[in-house]
Amino acid sequence: MSKVKGFMDATLRMILFVCVFLGIFQIHKSFGADDFPIDIKEAKCMEKDYTTSGMANCTYAALSEWEKEVVKYNKLLVSLLNDKDRKIANDAQSKWVIFKDAEFKNASAVYGNLKGTMYINVLANVQAGIVKQRALDLRNYYELLRDGERWEWSK
Repeated sequence: MSKVKGFMDATLRMILFVCVFLGIFQIHKSFGADDFPIDIKEAKCMEKDYTTSGMANCTYAALSEWEKEVVKYNKLLVSLLNDKDRKIANDAQSKWVIFKDAEFKNASAVYGNLKGTMYINVLANVQAGIVKQRALDLRNYYELLRDGERWEWSK
């Protein structure tokens, strides 16, 4: 009887995960998140391989692409700044890297203690989300400075 209960519990957890994952995916899509080429590429990758490892590999590939975007937009941003502000931006980026590394370890500790392979994909999504958010923040900063009017401080 306990084997049947264990199987049913595992089945219910998997059904719940699929429902939650699909719900998050739909919410993600409704906010236009798939407008980013990296997200489109990740979704197409997942369409080819629905396995846990396949989906995780797709998400980690997207994470790698978002890391490239962080580097790209950080370079573009600091290229528009004066020396004083460049130092501030570089300091912020260094501290963000420390935060990212600590948060990756924290998320790994949390999800690594949970039963079920589904948490491999949850962890991958959490980590990719952290990097994606930084890339989008840096892009927004850059575009504001590139396109916006600048305030001239009187000397």
